[in-house]
Amino acid sequence: MKPKTMILMVVAVGCGLVASYMTSRLLSERNAAQPEEEKVTVLVAKNSLSMGTRVKEPEKLFVEKQFVAGQEPKKAIRSFDQVKDRLLNKSLAAEQFVTSDDLLDKNMSNLDAQLPPGMRAVAIKVGPDSLAGGYVLPQSHVDVLSTMRRGDESTTQTILQNVLVLAVDQQDIRDQERKTILGGTATLALNPEDAQKVKLAQTLGELGLVLRGLNDDTVASLKATTPRDVARQSRNGGSGNPTNGDDSDTSGVIGGPAVPAVPVITPPPPKVEEKPPVVVKDEKPEPVKPAPKTFTQVIWNGPDVKRVVYIEGAEDEAQALAGPEGDETKPAPKKSSAYKK
Repeated sequence: MKPKTMILMVVAVGCGLVASYMTSRLLSERNAAQPEEEKVTVLVAKNSLSMGTRVKEPEKLFVEKQFVAGQEPKKAIRSFDQVKDRLLNKSLAAEQFVTSDDLLDKNMSNLDAQLPPGMRAVAIKVGPDSLAGGYVLPQSHVDVLSTMRRGDESTTQTILQNVLVLAVDQQDIRDQERKTILGGTATLALNPEDAQKVKLAQTLGELGLVLRGLNDDTVASLKATTPRDVARQSRNGGSGNPTNGDDSDTSGVIGGPAVPAVPVITPPPPKVEEKPPVVVKDEKPEPVKPAPKTFTQVIWNGPDVKRVVYIEGAEDEAQALAGPEGDETKPAPKKSSAYKK
């Protein structure tokens, strides 16, 4: 190989090495100038979780997983404190991240989360008149009244006082922008004994709710109200105090002694015009006419036999009765003494 060619090869290899060195150095300086990528930690489920699971110990249900900042799932939960004591409103698969939309808010948890310890949620049927015109709302406190009717006798008794209302229909949170709710059911927080009492009273009569004040926690001693009490209050101008000593007190227990009913004044029946009696005439039945007498004449003409039937009193053939088949029927001769026997 010629010396000139060798020199050119050495120069080319040297230039390549210098260019490679300069390129690597430039890239390293550029990487050194750029900051490291920021990492974000989010929570994913360790195993499959069912809807309604309460997260009491989040470290046992979720693990942390890192994503590049900006590439993490939207609304993903990043810390264990954000899921502690929350409820899942949908099922999660293993390795699936959990978001804020997958958790029920503490103020919007299921009704069982709002129940005080030892209490039960009991729903009763109500109407607008039983909801104070719609002003009985979730978190209100009410008294429960029972009205029983037994024929003409009725009683109304306050059976429970200062009861917490958990929900009206399906509304279990008080909306600040909604002042009234006209629902068909009200869910109350009751202990087991009161729950039994309310359910039995609902089958025996009607239940009503009376709204209490926000700071009113007094318990009044009340007796059952009867029609006699209503009439007595009317005579006293609504004072409710008896005017005579003979008005005795009645028991305040549902199903107590019977009380007399308020007398009902029945208006007299309307006058009805009396119509003259219909006279039925005694009509005699028409006499039955006797059947006409008939006479048969048999005529033998050799082997031929002919019968002629005569009807007594018939003036022509149209009045003659039909005779047997093969017979001739004719009227009887007028004033014939032979056929008047």
